[in-house]
Amino acid sequence: MAEIHVSLLEFFIGQLGAGSTLEKYSKHGDWIPGKAIPEFSKALLRKGSRVLLKRAGTEFSEKFYEIIAGHTYTGVENAVSLIPKAFAHYLRGEGSGIVKIQSVAQGMVRISENSPFDCLFTEGLLEGFLHKLGARGVIVRQTACRNDNENVKFCVYDLKWMHTNKPGVR
Repeated sequence: MAEIHVSLLEFFIGQLGAGSTLEKYSKHGDWIPGKAIPEFSKALLRKGSRVLLKRAGTEFSEKFYEIIAGHTYTGVENAVSLIPKAFAHYLRGEGSGIVKIQSVAQGMVRISENSPFDCLFTEGLLEGFLHKLGARGVIVRQTACRNDNENVKFCVYDLKWMHTNKPGVR
């Protein structure tokens, strides 16, 4: 089973509030059992709708962006190519998933992933990440879901933005 970095657990606990059942993992060290991810998703769903999962992903994009902020990149598409590094920072071990990026056109990439995150969390994460890069006209649309079809191995997201964007230019 995959493991998650303790900073991701801290984010989850912050989203759920004090007294969360996820606090039981706090004393496990730097890497926590990956089963905390579905526990987080279920606990957040009990608090409200699936929209909360997307909002949590969007908020997590701030931390996600910090991982690639130290890397040199030119343009939004080049920064997007660093997304697998950010996933690898927070997830490790068997079951942590694969992230593939395919350039489709200027201002559009397709991401295929089978990480343990909920699809809406991932969608919010990707959308928030593009906004953090300064992209305009952002659209993130899930086109395939492994949870909806057992023959599909990856969730697929099309990320689109205005291709004239430059990093940091709003």
